[in-house]
Amino acid sequence: MEADLVGKMLDLSHIEDAQESGPLTKGDYHVVCSSIESKRSSSGNNYWAFTLKVLDGAYKGRTINDQITFVETGLKRVKHVLHHLVGIDTGKPVELAKAFEAFRGKQAIASVKVESTPSNTEPGKTYTVNRVEFAGYKRPEGFQELPWAVAGDGASVADARPMVGAKKNGLAF
Repeated sequence: MEADLVGKMLDLSHIEDAQESGPLTKGDYHVVCSSIESKRSSSGNNYWAFTLKVLDGAYKGRTINDQITFVETGLKRVKHVLHHLVGIDTGKPVELAKAFEAFRGKQAIASVKVESTPSNTEPGKTYTVNRVEFAGYKRPEGFQELPWAVAGDGASVADARPMVGAKKNGLAF
């Protein structure tokens, strides 16, 4: 046993009991973005990974992971997610720092599907996972767009931040 754990207590009385794991059934779920991280893939592409928490129904409290990748072929989905999940007017240049901060706490209706995906570590094994459809976000009733979508002086994000490490088909920040 680790010496630094001796005599330490952990109170789990306020933690919800574990739920059955495994994917949700295919359908539409009212979700809230509970966390977001900016990451870089092994191939060097920037992406935002975010966690959605189901707010009601039989799967209340369960989570769905999603991401948007900042590559040329992924920009249609980036636009969809920023507009329909985050509420940004994507008809104008978007301030990425504000968009990133605005994710947390945003609610949407997510259209979820069930897929089999091959294991990266166990050849021949597959896992059943949830994926949000490509254009799978809708605004819940009473949704309000965020007013600050345009970069401060009308400059584009590319003008505001140099494209460090840019490569073909990849957008760097």
